[in-house]
Amino acid sequence: MARHLVYASLLAASAFHCKAYSACVTTTSLGDPYNPASGESVSCSSAAPNPDPQRIDAVAGSSNVSVSVAQGAALSVAGADAVRLRDSSTLTNAGQISAAGGFAGVSLAGNGNTLTNTGTITGGTGVLGAGSGNAVVNRGTITGTAGAGVSLTGGDSSLVNSGSIAGSGATAVQFGAGADSFTMEGGTIQGTVSQGDGRNRAAISGGTITGAVTQGNMSDDFRMTGGQIGSLAQGDTRDTFFMSGGTIVGAFEDGDVATMTGGTVGRVDMKLDNNIFDMSGGTIRGNLVAGFGNDTIRLSDGVIGGNISVSGGTDSLTITGGRLEGSALMSFGSDTLSWDGGGTVLGRIDMGPDSDTATLRNLGAAQLAPTASFDGGLGTDTLTLDNTQAGGVARFANWESVALQRGSGLAMDGDLVLGDSGTGTGALTLDATSTLKAVPGTAAAIRAMTAGQLASVTNAGTIDLTGGGAANRLTIAGNYTGNGGTLKVDAVLAGDGAAADRLIVSQGRIGGQSLLSVNNLGGAGAATVTDGIMVVQATNGATSDAAAFSMPQTVKAGPYQYFLYKGGVSAGSQENWYLRSTIPVVAPPAVPGEPQQPVPEQAPGAPVVLPPAIVLAQPQATPAEVPIYRPEVAVQGAVVATSRQLAMTTLDTFHQRQGEQSLLTGKGRWTGSWGRIFGESVDNRYSGGAAPQFDGHIAGFQLGQDLYTWQRDNKHQDRIGLLASYARAKGDVRGFTLAQSGALSGSLDIDGYSLGAYWTHVGPTNWYTDAVAMVTWLSADMKSRDGMDRSTRGTATTLSLEGGYPLPLGSRLTLEPQAQLIAQFVSMNGFNDGVAQVSFNESNAYVGRLGLRLKSTFESGGRLVEPYLRANLWREFSGTDQTVYDGAAAVPTRFGSTSLQFGLGVAARVQERVSLYAEVDYLTDVSGDYRQAWTGNLGVRIRW
Repeated sequence: MARHLVYASLLAASAFHCKAYSACVTTTSLGDPYNPASGESVSCSSAAPNPDPQRIDAVAGSSNVSVSVAQGAALSVAGADAVRLRDSSTLTNAGQISAAGGFAGVSLAGNGNTLTNTGTITGGTGVLGAGSGNAVVNRGTITGTAGAGVSLTGGDSSLVNSGSIAGSGATAVQFGAGADSFTMEGGTIQGTVSQGDGRNRAAISGGTITGAVTQGNMSDDFRMTGGQIGSLAQGDTRDTFFMSGGTIVGAFEDGDVATMTGGTVGRVDMKLDNNIFDMSGGTIRGNLVAGFGNDTIRLSDGVIGGNISVSGGTDSLTITGGRLEGSALMSFGSDTLSWDGGGTVLGRIDMGPDSDTATLRNLGAAQLAPTASFDGGLGTDTLTLDNTQAGGVARFANWESVALQRGSGLAMDGDLVLGDSGTGTGALTLDATSTLKAVPGTAAAIRAMTAGQLASVTNAGTIDLTGGGAANRLTIAGNYTGNGGTLKVDAVLAGDGAAADRLIVSQGRIGGQSLLSVNNLGGAGAATVTDGIMVVQATNGATSDAAAFSMPQTVKAGPYQYFLYKGGVSAGSQENWYLRSTIPVVAPPAVPGEPQQPVPEQAPGAPVVLPPAIVLAQPQATPAEVPIYRPEVAVQGAVVATSRQLAMTTLDTFHQRQGEQSLLTGKGRWTGSWGRIFGESVDNRYSGGAAPQFDGHIAGFQLGQDLYTWQRDNKHQDRIGLLASYARAKGDVRGFTLAQSGALSGSLDIDGYSLGAYWTHVGPTNWYTDAVAMVTWLSADMKSRDGMDRSTRGTATTLSLEGGYPLPLGSRLTLEPQAQLIAQFVSMNGFNDGVAQVSFNESNAYVGRLGLRLKSTFESGGRLVEPYLRANLWREFSGTDQTVYDGAAAVPTRFGSTSLQFGLGVAARVQERVSLYAEVDYLTDVSGDYRQAWTGNLGVRIRW
């Protein structure tokens, strides 16, 4: 009972005591709320007195004390820290805490304390953390009236802010040495944040810090995803930086490893150490500067408003995107630039002194156009264009090696100067896929920096001089070496001195092996009489190897094929290279060890194997030029002449068509029908121009119908009739092709469809007169050995008048003299053969024949048989056809010959109304054009 009374008394006294003190009470014991001991909790409410003038000062050495100041509650203390905690304690403030007289609003005197503020804390220093491992979370307001708003100097402390912090001076937040952590989620910090030395971490995701953030020495980490700060200085040792949003108004300084994907920075100065800056977004308004050491800068997106500058060291700059509005300045050291696929540089690229390397990869001319210059600086520098197209060649300066590879192109819109003031010269190389392109209207050169030194160009790709009206010039002041590359030029394929693009090599040597590709720019072809058309010029003592250039393509214009020559015929032209459509009559002596090779004979349609370039060892006048006709010229030159031969073979003579006079019996209408088949092997050769030769055969058939026959009492008879024929001439064509006589040129195939009318008069003693008019419609198919395949059409009108008078030599033999005159008129349509527009000026042709026919007559089995021998002298009177190319160059084909023909035949009446006749002939020339032919004929006549 006594014990219960004592306990009740203590409760009453305790209740009386709390009310007397204030609204701050202990909630876990009967201890003093203003001097809480370990493990005690203190709660301050808005009850009177409010504000409470007493400080809360945890007992020295205490820990795990918990203090809570409720919303509406206030502590206003003079002459002391308003709240002081010792170790591992917590303070939660939703009210107001203030201390006057320069004392701290909250003092975290020990280690491991935690402050969470959503209210207001004011003091000389708003929050003072002298111990280590203290944590402050501020979502309210902290103000320092005589110092920092928050000062956590004990080390290894943290501050999370989304409220307001301000100090009396420039410093709002001060950390000491140690591994401190600072997080800015929002709100405002008026002044600077200084983390001090140590491995500090700072994370900014929102809010505003009006002053600088400094992290001091040791390896610090900074991350910013939002918000705004005045500036950032990370200090010495290996720091890391990440920014994806927000703004650093001023400078980011003294960083080491930085990643920027967004946000805005005023300027960046990485200062010392081996810096890395990786930018894939955001904006740097000013310069990005890296200090000494081996620095690495990568720009894949975003904007840098100023320059990228590095100091001494082996530095690396990689650009794959983004926009650099200033210049890239690489300074001393063996630096590397890689610009790949994207991005823009508006200023200049200056690699600085020492031996540097720059690679421009996967870039277009539009991307590179804004860049003011690409300067290798002093040293032995290498520039590589890798799958890149570039112009503005004068921007590329002070490079000792320039390489084009993987489909790169460099437009020569000015001079490319190789080397610097120290090295003096340099080299340009093109791989097999790359192109050096002339710009129309620009006289460009590749030369050394130092006058008198020789630049070097090695070409495994293409030097393209086309596109400027055959007036482009590229000068190499030094050595040119072909490594299987190509020189492309436009040329007006005409006579000597015609316009052509030109590669000029000055002072040096033209060596290696290059291919020449020529595009005809409207030339109609003409004979070159002197040097020809210059495409490569060696000046100022330059020399050229004999095999430096060759021309794999066939270059044709008009009737000519052009070949590439080293050396002209004029003085001083020995080292130049020319296109010529002629060769000398007597070939000049070849360079020892380099004999000229003949053109191999080709099958029609097969690709042509060209000889190497022709070398003229010394200037030499020639008595006359020998034209180099292309293979098509001989084929086309044979068209008209072979068409005549086809019509002539179709017409032939009276006896080949109708057999014998004795077979012409009956009178009235439809007295008889006849038909025959014929074939002829032909070897005809013509002169003039390409001297075409047709070696083939002609075969066909012919049908005739007597329409009406008049028999007179005096034994004279007349008959008229119609005939229709088809014949085909097919064979090879040879000629004066590529300056070689009798060279295989192609083939010719002509189809002829003929209609004609005839009148035959037979007298009492079987003398006869026969007249024929025949029109042949022609279709000619021409193929050259170079693959040309063209067709044309035309007509041939043939008129013939012949007669014969048999003289009896006994009862069975007669000798019949004969005479015949034939006139032919051929007209062929023009066509385009892919090189020129081809037309024909056909000559009228006249042929005469004188013949003798020895015939025997006998019966066999009651059937009349008439064998015979014949001999003819044929005279084809001379004439000239012309094949005209583009209305200008005309190539003549001359015809005219005298030939002997020998034959034997037989005519026999095998039935009363049916007769057969056959003949075999051989023809050979005796003067004029070459003619050889074997002819066979088999006919039948039926009397109705």
